Amino acid sequence: MNDSPLLSSPDSRAEGLSKRRRFLRRGRLVVVAAVVSTLLTACSSDSGGSKEENLASSGGGTPVRGGTLTVGMVGVGTFDTVNPKTTAAIADIARTVALYDRFFEIGPDVKTLVPGLATEATPNADASVWTLKLRAGVVWHDGKPFTADDAVYTLKELGSPENYGSGLVAKVIDFKNIRKLGDLSVEVPLLHPDALFPALLTSYNAAVIPNGATDAQLTKHPIGTGPFKFESFTPGRRSVFEANKSYWDKGKPYVDKLVIDSSFTDVVAQVNALRSGQINVLPQLPYSQADSVKAANGVKVIQSPGVAAQYLKMRVDKKPFDDKRVRQALQLLVDRKGMIDGVLNGYGTVANDLLAPGAKYYASDLKKGLDVAKAKSLLKDAGVPDLSIKLTTSNAFAGSLESATLFAQQAKAAGVKVTVDNLSTAAIAEQYFDAPFGNAYSTPYPSLEASYRGLLSTDAVYPETGWGTPERDAAVSAAIAETDESKAATLWHDVQTTWADGGPYIVWGYADNLDAVSSKVRGLKVSKAGSLNNFRFQDGWVVK
Repeated sequence: MNDSPLLSSPDSRAEGLSKRRRFLRRGRLVVVAAVVSTLLTACSSDSGGSKEENLASSGGGTPVRGGTLTVGMVGVGTFDTVNPKTTAAIADIARTVALYDRFFEIGPDVKTLVPGLATEATPNADASVWTLKLRAGVVWHDGKPFTADDAVYTLKELGSPENYGSGLVAKVIDFKNIRKLGDLSVEVPLLHPDALFPALLTSYNAAVIPNGATDAQLTKHPIGTGPFKFESFTPGRRSVFEANKSYWDKGKPYVDKLVIDSSFTDVVAQVNALRSGQINVLPQLPYSQADSVKAANGVKVIQSPGVAAQYLKMRVDKKPFDDKRVRQALQLLVDRKGMIDGVLNGYGTVANDLLAPGAKYYASDLKKGLDVAKAKSLLKDAGVPDLSIKLTTSNAFAGSLESATLFAQQAKAAGVKVTVDNLSTAAIAEQYFDAPFGNAYSTPYPSLEASYRGLLSTDAVYPETGWGTPERDAAVSAAIAETDESKAATLWHDVQTTWADGGPYIVWGYADNLDAVSSKVRGLKVSKAGSLNNFRFQDGWVVK
């Protein structure tokens, strides 16, 4: 008998489908995306560039114009897309970043907001209304000028349920009352004060699209303002883009064509293609392959400390994880350095059970360590000295099975029996959100606010822990609304202290960013902000 919720009553079937869609959206997003950063509460600059001091690079010198940059990526077959509203997988992101701009981009240090198609974001006194000043002189790929009408349309489309980024802004923006103030100025009223609002506009799904653009147009023949123009796209195979000679960031891109080959199904084939010259860029090199690729001739690995979080999650509304002492004990049982060495091949930094390293107000002073004796004492006090639990995992998340297996070994030190339940991708899609204890891999949301809205609030986009309560929501809302930075820092620190001490997560490490390129590729950089500094292919060139 099959007891899958997809095959029972109509109501439960609908619920099961909803969970599967939500998991697949989250899975595609958090496993392979680089939707990261935090932004300042306001930003103003006339420069479209970003500060890139001390970034690891594929090499410098005088840029060479012409040629083709070919990027090899694992795609999702017929589910590949160029529609920014439904962008999720890594190859989707690379394509839409090439085609489109966002209002703000993520700085390489993760903390900095870099102007994109908006050059300023200015709040009113209580941060309940924001005014965006738009970049002048920008044209779409078809030659039409970019105006406030395009910005208004984009913002309203961001609120559409069909947009993967809508969950983070649905209860933030007053969509009905967005209005243009002039050809290059837009007023964005909010449903409540929000001092961190610009951070929510860095999502890949918030790519600026032309006024009136339909899903059919976005899917079949996209028109953006980005550094590359659409030439052709075959899902599961390859995408070809030509240089946008009218790009507002003058002088870029350097190459004539960008090819994204998404026909790969495994990393071994990618590595072989890089070595043979079939491709000359391999983003997000797996840690298991890094040492061998480093030793290869004609190939360079570029590395940066990253902000991708590797973690275990606990549902605080299910036993035994409804007891704070149990959660605290498990947090004390993980050997974080051992996990980084065993799962990430050493390419990572120790984490402290928080998801947004580098974000504004991130509590870096909250440290965690291994303490088996204290963990045993907490479990005894909780009445479960011989705790036996199941850890649900699968290969759907990179490194999940390995981290689950290693944690089970580490927990034995306190007499805790952890049974690793390795599920298929289909099974985990149905059980992920309900599993009392599981693991995941996630890049941080654009800010502490977005992290809470996405995962921890009472109406979280991805409700994986049951953590949200009215009281916790109120504490976060107060932090979000606070415009005094000193007071906001205190409020956010209090919130994070609660998250870290017996909260729903065991965040044991932050994974490095690793990218591999041909030795003939110059100008590409890797930063904390993500793979190849958030897929800035316009910065690269190819030497003969």
